Amino acid sequence: MKKKGAPPIRHSRSPFVIPAKAGIQCSIRHSRSPYVIPVLHSSFPRRRESSVPYVIPVLHSSFPRRRESSVPGNSTFLDPRPRLPACGAQAGAGDGEAFPVSGLRSPVPGCERSSCGFILKRENRLLNGYIYFFPKPISSGIFHKMKSVFLYTPKFNDFSYGSNHPLKVDRARMLYELCYRYSLLDHPWMKVIEPDPSTSEVMLEFHTPGYVDALEGANSGAFEFTMLPHGLGNSDNPVFKGMFDLALLVLGATLKGEELIAHGQADCVFNPLGGFHHAGPDVAEGFCLVNDIVIAINRLLNSGYQRILYVDIDAHHGNGVQDAFYDTDRVLFFSQHQTGEGIYPWVGFETEIGEGKGLGYTVNMPVPEYTDDDAYLKAFMSIYPAIAKAYKPEVVVAQIGLDILKKDPLTNLRCTNNSYSKVIQAIGESCDKILALGGGGYSTHDVARGWCLAWSQLNHIEPEDPYAGMVGSALYGHGNAGDSLFDDPHRISAKLRRSVDRIIDEKIRYIKETIFPILGIAQG
Repeated sequence: MKKKGAPPIRHSRSPFVIPAKAGIQCSIRHSRSPYVIPVLHSSFPRRRESSVPYVIPVLHSSFPRRRESSVPGNSTFLDPRPRLPACGAQAGAGDGEAFPVSGLRSPVPGCERSSCGFILKRENRLLNGYIYFFPKPISSGIFHKMKSVFLYTPKFNDFSYGSNHPLKVDRARMLYELCYRYSLLDHPWMKVIEPDPSTSEVMLEFHTPGYVDALEGANSGAFEFTMLPHGLGNSDNPVFKGMFDLALLVLGATLKGEELIAHGQADCVFNPLGGFHHAGPDVAEGFCLVNDIVIAINRLLNSGYQRILYVDIDAHHGNGVQDAFYDTDRVLFFSQHQTGEGIYPWVGFETEIGEGKGLGYTVNMPVPEYTDDDAYLKAFMSIYPAIAKAYKPEVVVAQIGLDILKKDPLTNLRCTNNSYSKVIQAIGESCDKILALGGGGYSTHDVARGWCLAWSQLNHIEPEDPYAGMVGSALYGHGNAGDSLFDDPHRISAKLRRSVDRIIDEKIRYIKETIFPILGIAQG
């Protein structure tokens, strides 16, 4: 709302500006501090170096809670009675002209002060008497050269395994909203692309005709006993309406990512609904209706790539993918997962190392129950960077399931997204072409936060919440606004740590002694 005499103020998404002319005051009705008015002046020519939404908090002396410490790290903090000429800015600038606000001092960490109030050290512009806030453009490093694609369609939300099933397909929607909130989809090298469903003919590139027919027959949601031999209709893979349509959409999204990478149109692609790593040629397993991973990797190989590194950090072993490439050296398979001694799919032991030409090109790092962040990172960093460096992959296909969390109801690890984020960073550094697929994760809100961190790591950026302190979980549903995306640290007891470390050290030693020589990795 505006007081009498103020110019028109309109609500909008991006960018957000607040009138900076002397004497203008706006009344606002927010119960939390700082108070915020997202507005867009009609004369703003939408000059943007990014479409990232930025909100500008305004502090007025009459507000009941005056807190300079609550300045969000990505906003401009303005006094309601600025004297623009004292800032070195020029009022009355022409449309399209931009002038920096200068002559400032710093009373608050990360901020600069002038008679206009507190202004962050960012790209601040004055235009026709209004101060606009722009993100600082990326000008160095590899980041501006990236071409990243986030695959998302509202159709992802049209399906459900059932209200009591642990896999919630709408994780993709939650992630998309969270990435938008944290300004992780608006950088100039990013695109959001809506994928199309694949076809039954493409599914036949890996799956048998009998399985494809059974899956298509389940699309109506009607169960038949002939589906059971194909793994359809049990508690893991219940028959539901649109079952076949979901499989085709998952496959189509992953193959869109494969196509973009193969044609040089993207360097990093993320399909949050992909990563169905359990499905076999003739059977659905472990919530996985189609093995989109195997079909995508085979297409990459057929397009001319010779070395594909598949890395799987889901807590459940990627048995369907391992089986498909167990006897080839054109795919290096690496999986770090909770040991199969007590969890589905009951395989994935370190002694499974491939056969024939593929001997040494299957690497399994099973970790024991109660593995926490330190132990998980130790296991991963002891093996993955070395094999990736030796193999020199042309493309990395990463199944980045997030059921390693201590909150996950289907596993028994004690990790947080702190170690997960570091693992994602290592994966991103191992190759300049990454196809990332969501995979598992059944603590749904935590999965959305973790995948948000994963997307930021793969793009070498930090998530920033422009809505911090304004909007709570009633709107977003992903935790309290302003909360960090990162989990609180967690460590197991010293006694339990010794037991976990002993088991992990044994696995590391076996892999280094057995597989490292095959891959030509010298042991230090």
